[in-house]
Amino acid sequence: MRCRMTQVSSASDMIIESFDFRVQSADEMIYDGETTFGFFTESALAQQKGLASADDRRYRPNENEGATCQKYPLLDVPPFFPEPGSGKLQNMRLAMPGRAIRMMDVIEQYNPVGGPSGLGYIQGSKKVDPEEWFFKAHFYQDPVWPGSLGIEAFIQLLKFIALDRWPDLASRCRFSLITGAQHNWTYRGQVIPGNKKVIVEAIVTQIDESPHPLVVADGFLSVDGLTIYEMKQFGIRLVKSL
Repeated sequence: MRCRMTQVSSASDMIIESFDFRVQSADEMIYDGETTFGFFTESALAQQKGLASADDRRYRPNENEGATCQKYPLLDVPPFFPEPGSGKLQNMRLAMPGRAIRMMDVIEQYNPVGGPSGLGYIQGSKKVDPEEWFFKAHFYQDPVWPGSLGIEAFIQLLKFIALDRWPDLASRCRFSLITGAQHNWTYRGQVIPGNKKVIVEAIVTQIDESPHPLVVADGFLSVDGLTIYEMKQFGIRLVKSL
């Protein structure tokens, strides 16, 4: 893995740092991109403003569209706490993650023909538990919900869609991320132990049925009514189990 700082700027008590990064396996490129991080004072973080104009960009389901499920709780299955090697069997088939890494508690709404393209809309939620394992690990004296686990929550909504759409493949396939395609993640804000509820939405933009089915979607993550993440063109693919 290579990470290179490309720019640093400061204004008042805020520091902004930009990087490009690359992940390789031998000579094969696995993942590359550009990212920007900000460092803020405790007082600034206490007054989070979220993403500007996010509510103007998001999709709002029509009350007349209906939904195939309401308040569908996700099951607590092992492993219940992250351990080395846990979850290996689940990686060999289509399944939602065990409780240790499951980032959604309830599917609030799901409509397989919802959204502006008629390809699907889903919304899930999770109660913020200040005792959750990741608050203890990320970061020391500054506990926040890891941003990568916010993306994981979004990906898990796509897994729910895939399991509903292709149940006959559950025993023969596993989930894989889509390669060779660009995606974007914009965030402004954090989930902290004092928050109450996280809501994640996915609006499906692409469905391919064969030879390797895939789901691609845009979406948003909000905490206690404030939208802090926007995701564009993230997706998963179904591939044959090894």
